[in-house]
Amino acid sequence: MVQIYHRIKIVWLYRILFDLSFRMLFAKAVFVIAVINACNDCDLDFHVIDLTHTFGPMEVKFPDQPPWNFTILTRGFNRRAQIWQEYNYIGLSEHTLTHVDAPGHNYRNRERMHEVRIENLIGPAVIINVKRKVAMNPGYGLTIRDLIDWEARYGRIPCGAFVIMNSGWSRRYPYANRVFNTNNISDASSFLFPAWTVEAADWLLSNRRIKGIGTDTPSPDLRSQPQRFPVHERIFRDSVLALEAVANLDNVPCRGATIFVPALKIFEGSGAPARMFATVPRRKCKRKSHK
Repeated sequence: MVQIYHRIKIVWLYRILFDLSFRMLFAKAVFVIAVINACNDCDLDFHVIDLTHTFGPMEVKFPDQPPWNFTILTRGFNRRAQIWQEYNYIGLSEHTLTHVDAPGHNYRNRERMHEVRIENLIGPAVIINVKRKVAMNPGYGLTIRDLIDWEARYGRIPCGAFVIMNSGWSRRYPYANRVFNTNNISDASSFLFPAWTVEAADWLLSNRRIKGIGTDTPSPDLRSQPQRFPVHERIFRDSVLALEAVANLDNVPCRGATIFVPALKIFEGSGAPARMFATVPRRKCKRKSHK
């Protein structure tokens, strides 16, 4: 009888353990399925668009800037630590490829990069498409009319926006002679690319509250007067940022995106490279039909 009793206890114990294990396994399975379905249904509730050109040896720089420096310090297996190890030294101008200009870049006693407030590096994206006009005139300057036409179609430029010109120039990178539109990239006076007119910049800064003016070209200033920078000066007078060489603007809607400018916080910096990106809300998540 004692043996039979112990056998019954063991059988019941196994049944209880099996039941608990099954319930835990079932609960885990339900959780995993729910997570998978959530990912399949919605993923993120926004798209992420890279707005940054790749920094590297095929750089686009003005003649007075130092060349790209990428020095491999270590690349190999570290036998002492028993791990693969890589680290490098990089050297480049603050104002290389996709970057942000701090107001102190061209205006005395204005913010340098370490003084730019973090909330001023994010805001609504306003994309002004002038590609058709640039196709007819590669030295086109964005005008007040372009801004007014944008507002007539999309509404008032939102407070805190980054207003960026899309000229289609991004496709010319990383070839310096195509970006500067010249066969003599050592002579800045021969450069020709689209930019902003100072009248448009002044109208925007006088009538709207914005955080930045941008362009997909190397500079917001036209090259008709290569030794003067009136647009830079007007922008920085109001402590507004300048975004330059912004990439992939064809993938950003004219209105409705948010732009992020995670620039390096360089002490005393007049500008900084940035891995700029934009987020665009999805119109709607896919929903399961419940029939």
